[in-house]
Amino acid sequence: MPYSLCLHRYVHVNTFYVKVLLKYCTIFNSFINFVLEQIGVFMMLSSVITFLRTSLFPTKGVLRLRLAPLHAYMGATIVLTLLVTALDFFVIQPDFFIPMWLLLHGFAIFFFYLLLVAIVSLYVQLFTKLYTMKMWAYRQAWPYTVSMTFVPTLLSITIYHVNASLWIIGFMIGFVYVTYPLMLIPKKNQRRTSV
Repeated sequence: MPYSLCLHRYVHVNTFYVKVLLKYCTIFNSFINFVLEQIGVFMMLSSVITFLRTSLFPTKGVLRLRLAPLHAYMGATIVLTLLVTALDFFVIQPDFFIPMWLLLHGFAIFFFYLLLVAIVSLYVQLFTKLYTMKMWAYRQAWPYTVSMTFVPTLLSITIYHVNASLWIIGFMIGFVYVTYPLMLIPKKNQRRTSV
């Protein structure tokens, strides 16, 4: 058998095995990517759930939420939007085309909640500036505000549906939720200069 034929057969067999190996590596790589994506989605959902669980009560631990990742507090905002939209749907029972009503109402709730968070974040910045003499950055005040306005917003809307004249109670609950943990921020001791 000539040497070139042997070499050709050897190269052909090896390329076949390389192609098969590459095919299985591609399938395995796709599987690994799928698993990693699922783990990433699970980790994102678990951080949203942790964010929501931590924000239920105004405690000192809530102050750590000012460093929460973006997906955690935006996920909490979407959860709030879905809950309020569902609550309003069952209370209002619209005659309008239901999918369109849900979409428009959900968008309006999302927009106005973010507007509320923006205004309350400015209050948080002002409070931290006056209380600790060091103002939080807006990127820290925003996640904290989302966490501390989640429960009061749900309570306010529920109270409003029960009796619209009692909306001020929801406002006061929100004020306490936002302000109380900020009062737990440790103050730095002011050094006195001796004369």
